[in-house]
Amino acid sequence: MGCYSMRASEKNSLTATVYGMDERSCEALRMAFNGPGKGCCALTDDAASADMSIVNMDSVDGGELLEKVRNEYPLRHIIVLSVSDPQLEDTHYVARPIRVDALIKTIKKVSQLPLLDPRRVGAAIATKPELKEGAVARHAAQVKAAMPAKVSQVEAKKPPISRARIPKVDFCQAESKESYFYDPENHLQGEISTAIKRAVKKNISVQLSIRIGGEWKTITVLPEAKKVITSINDTCLKRLCTSPLCTLEVKMRSHNRKNSFELEYRAVESKTGRSIDAFLWQVALWSAQGRVPLGTDLNAPVYLRHWPNITRLSVSPGMMRVVTLLIGQPHKLPLISQVLGIPYSQVFSLYSAAQAIGLAGSAHRTADTLIEPEPLKQHRLHGLFGKILNKLTRP
Repeated sequence: MGCYSMRASEKNSLTATVYGMDERSCEALRMAFNGPGKGCCALTDDAASADMSIVNMDSVDGGELLEKVRNEYPLRHIIVLSVSDPQLEDTHYVARPIRVDALIKTIKKVSQLPLLDPRRVGAAIATKPELKEGAVARHAAQVKAAMPAKVSQVEAKKPPISRARIPKVDFCQAESKESYFYDPENHLQGEISTAIKRAVKKNISVQLSIRIGGEWKTITVLPEAKKVITSINDTCLKRLCTSPLCTLEVKMRSHNRKNSFELEYRAVESKTGRSIDAFLWQVALWSAQGRVPLGTDLNAPVYLRHWPNITRLSVSPGMMRVVTLLIGQPHKLPLISQVLGIPYSQVFSLYSAAQAIGLAGSAHRTADTLIEPEPLKQHRLHGLFGKILNKLTRP
C-alpha cells in the first residue's frame, strides 16, 4: 500500500480538527486562518474528513486526547501545542502562546508530507485487533480526502458572518470627542498603570489601597512573579474603573524588601493572582467603555506588535476579527469598524486595552511607513470585504 500526499489534491486549503480548546480559542484560530493564514488551513467539525489534527497538550486531558486521535486516525499528522516541547514521536510542535507565523509555517511543512506509513501503522494496529476494522475504514477516508475535494457539508452550512452597516462619524467634533475619547489618568486605570511602572522599575511590590464602603481594599503588583493580587472582586472593580478618579480615595505605597519577598513567595506557592498584562487589559476594557485614549489620532493607522495571548485575555469573537486584520498590517480604526461591520465601541475598546499593555500604538514608526499597506479588498477565496468596500467607495 502506498503513501498519499495531502497536497496531491487540488484543495484550496487543508482542513484541521482541534482538540482540547474552548470555543473562544477555536474562534481565534479560525480568524487567524481567515487573516494571516488565509488559504493555508481551515477548521472543520468533521473529524473524519480532516487532513490533520491540532491537539492542545496543556489542556487537562491533553494526553488522553492525543492517544484518542492516534488510535482513531493512525495515518494522520498531528500538531501539538504546548508551552514547552513535549518531544512526542510522530508529532509537530508549535509553542504556546501561539505565534501565527510559526503555526502557518508548520502547517505548510506538514502539507508537503505523505500520510504516516501504513505499514508501520499496520504493525501497531496488529497489536490491537479491535482497532483493525476501524483503521481500515479511516484509511479509506484519508485516501478519499487526498482526492479532489468538495466543500464539506459542515463548512457549507456555516452561516456567513453578519456585518452591520456602521455610519461614518466626524471624530473632530466636540460631541464625538466626549463620546469616543477618555483620559486614562482620570480613571483608576491611570493609578494602576503608575503602580505597575513603579513596581517594575524598582523591582519591588507596590500596593494601591482604595476605600470602599468604610474599609480599605488593596491591589498589589508583584514584579518578580509578574502578577497582581487583589482583595476586590470583579463586580466591584468594574464599578471602580468606570468611576471618575476624583470620586475615589486611593493611596499608593511601596513595600519594603522583606515584605515584598514574602508577598512574591506566597503568590508563587499558592498560585494566586492574575498576570499583570491580563489584569491591566481587563481594567482598560472597563475604563475605556468603547473609547480610545485621549490624543489617539483616529486618522492614522494603528498596529499590533504581535498576537495577544488569547487564552488569558478577555477577547470577544468580534474583537478577534479586528486582531486578525491588524496582525497583517496597520489600518485606521474607524475604517476597520466600517469594513468588518463591528461597532466603533468594540474596536476602540480593543485598541485601548492593547495600548494599555504596550501591544498597540499609532503607526508612526519607520517600519510602518516603509511599505504602504495594501487596501482592504476581497480575497479570492473568502470574500471578506468586497461588497462593503464597494458601498463605501461609491460617490
